[in-house]
Amino acid sequence: MLVIVVALGGWITYTTHVSPETTTIEQPTASWETTGQFNHAATVTTANPVFPVETTLRDRSVYFTSITPQLDGAYAFTYDASESGNLSRAVSLSLVFRGVEQQQDQRKTVLWQTSRQLNRVAAGPAPPGERVRVPFSIDMNEVTDLTDRIRDQLGEPSGQTEVLVRASVDLQGTVNGETIDRSKEYTLPVELRGNSYKVDSTGPTTEQYDTVQTMT
Repeated sequence: MLVIVVALGGWITYTTHVSPETTTIEQPTASWETTGQFNHAATVTTANPVFPVETTLRDRSVYFTSITPQLDGAYAFTYDASESGNLSRAVSLSLVFRGVEQQQDQRKTVLWQTSRQLNRVAAGPAPPGERVRVPFSIDMNEVTDLTDRIRDQLGEPSGQTEVLVRASVDLQGTVNGETIDRSKEYTLPVELRGNSYKVDSTGPTTEQYDTVQTMT
């Protein structure tokens, strides 16, 4: 900026310096991520015209209850870090039964819910990359009978019945020098369809976390 001032009949000129604006930015300095995945299978136990007995069907979207009454599977969890890590991991699997009602905004209202534990594995402190695997086994005939009995005892409530395999993961320790103490949940929906049951996609679920440094 240039300013011109008249003084004592002469000319005096000077300039003023304007400081640039200060900007604050956040820059990632380290990162870590968690990955969880369900796998499932069912073995053919009854003679039929399509699948030989004792054939294991893996990661199918639909299984037939009459010939594959038992759903076997596992949940696997691991973590990775850009620098270092030492985490304890406790993974609990439970089978959740619930009645839900769909709202106009696509959200679900839970009308009733109950659950039972399937399995639990507690793994001690470990570096990145070490996997925890928790198996499960579900009798689908028993699941169908139980959901029918619950609905009958509740007087056939409105809404739909959902069955979920829920993995609850507790993490404690350090990652990239930062203290970690958090819990996470992952679910595998199992839809009952009369004489069959549908199991949703088994693709891995990955979540990333960044350690951010603020710079001016």
